[in-house]
This record gives sequence, C-alpha cells and structure tokens, in this order.
Amino acid sequence: MRKLKKWGLFFLFVLLGMEILTIAPKKLGKKEEVKHVSHDQDESSQNSNKGPSQVHTTAQLMRGVRLVEAGKAGKEWELEALTAQGYKEKGTWKMQGVTTKYYGEGDAFYKVTGDKGSIELETKNMEIFGNVLMETSEGFTIKTDMVKFNSKSRQLYTDRFVEVLGPKSEGKFELTAYGFNANLNNNIVDLKKDVKAVREVQKNKDMNIKSEIARIEGRHNLARFEKDVQVDLEGVRMTGAIADFEFDKKTKKLDSLLMQKDVRVTDQERFATSEKAKVIFSKNEYVLSGNPRVIQNNNELRGEEIHLLDGGKQVKVLRAKAKVENKEGTKP
Repeated sequence: MRKLKKWGLFFLFVLLGMEILTIAPKKLGKKEEVKHVSHDQDESSQNSNKGPSQVHTTAQLMRGVRLVEAGKAGKEWELEALTAQGYKEKGTWKMQGVTTKYYGEGDAFYKVTGDKGSIELETKNMEIFGNVLMETSEGFTIKTDMVKFNSKSRQLYTDRFVEVLGPKSEGKFELTAYGFNANLNNNIVDLKKDVKAVREVQKNKDMNIKSEIARIEGRHNLARFEKDVQVDLEGVRMTGAIADFEFDKKTKKLDSLLMQKDVRVTDQERFATSEKAKVIFSKNEYVLSGNPRVIQNNNELRGEEIHLLDGGKQVKVLRAKAKVENKEGTKP
C-alpha cells in the first residue's frame, strides 16, 4: 500500500513538471515585433489597435530600375536608375544615378542624366538634379543643376542657370542663360532670361550676342534672339529688337545674321539706323534696308539700301539722297 502511494506521488510530480514546461515559454518569451505594412494598407485596421500604434510604413528599395512609357505614336520616354526607393504602385520614387531619354517630334530625342531624381508614379512627372546634362539629337548639350519634366504637356524645363554648347560640326557656339523650356511636341528650346552667346562666324573671328530671351530650333537650324538685342563684331555694335541666325541651305553653315526693328549700327566713325540690317559674314558686309540712313562727319546719307563694305570702312548707297551740312552747321 505504501509503495502504491509512493508511485502515485511520483507520477503527480512528473505531470506537474510537464505543465510548468508547457506554460512557461508563453510568459517568458520576447516582446512582439513591430509589424511593417505597405503604404496602402487599410487605415481602419491600423486604428483598431489599442494603445500607441506600432504600425510603421516602409518603402521598397530597388536596384537596376528601368521604366518605359509608350503612347499611340510609340515610346514617349525611358528611365533607368541605379537605385530607387518608394512604393511599388503609388507615391513618389526617389532615385540615384538617373538616366532618361525623352522622345520628341519625328526622330528627335533628349537624353538627360543626373546624380539624383524622382518620379511621381501617378502623373509620371519627374525631377532630375545634381550635375544634370541634357544632350539632344541635333548635337546640342545643356548643363545645369536641375531639370523637371511635365508628362502631360511633354516639356522639359528649369529656372536655373544653364550653359549651352552647339554642335561641334558647326563651329563654336556657346550660350548661357537663366532658365529654359524644351517643348517635345515641336522641338523648340526657349531660353528664358539674360541670354549671352558667343558664335564663331569665321576662323578666329567671334561674334558676341546679348538679349533678354532666345529660341533654338535645332532641326530647322534656327536661332533667334529677342528683346534688347546687342551684337558686337570687330568694333561694330548693332542693337535692335530681333536677331536671327541664317544658315546656308546646302552646307547648313552659318551664313548671315539678320537684325530687325529699330536697328542701330555704330562704330568709331559713323552712326546708322534702319528697320533691317543684315550681316553677310563671308563678305564682311552690312546691308541696311527699310528707311536706312548713315551719319558721318556731319553728313547724313539716305537711300533705298546702304551697304557698309569691308567691315564698315566703305559706304555704298543705292539711290542715294545726301544731306550735307557745312562747318557752321547750316545747309549749303
């Protein structure tokens, strides 16, 4: 009988020990880990928790990212980035090592690279910044520190300082300005403010240009400067409202410059005005038309056209009407 009691006590202790081992881990375990949920998780599930919320949002880190946007006419843009961080379906991605390529009218394109960037997944609007370099299919390069892309209007733009270099095949063309807008629908690039340019017109012969705004159409070989335009070439200064580069249709090389509206041409010896003035670089000749007149040594020359030959050293007047004053300033 005593033996049975001893064995009964033994089994009772064994069962008690197993119960302790089973229950103990639930009481002595680590704290519950914080859950990470996606950005678009139902907010009601987050608010249902009592006490301080332990729900945090996280962004996905992606490497070797490549995106392509295509429309009815074909590709609209391509994007590559070394890394991107954001939410897969919505929000904004932050990117490192960005290369984009935007397709314009016809076969034109604009390649833009930068240290960093961002894209809004819903609107497809982008921003690229840090050592930004834009290269066009026509051979122009634009350097700045930030460029934005509006997907709806298909425009690249910035208000920052920009440096523009023309195609090497056309000789030196360097331009600086504040702000530009590149319209992919017609491939027109507008420079917004404080434009300054240097253009090689012949070997070792540069022309300096200043204006408030400017426009470049690479596909049609057009460059226009507007508002308070000033052109300096070998001691001759021209001012007016508009100045256009004109290119030879066969060689596509710069042939002449046409200045229009309230034109004034000055050098050390004379002063001239007209509605238009054309500089023919190969002849080193200025052709003034539209009520032209030249004043030199108290003499005023008028005619249908006035040609300043050899860089202005000689004057040729077509259908001239001369008005001459004597030393006393009276008409003879």
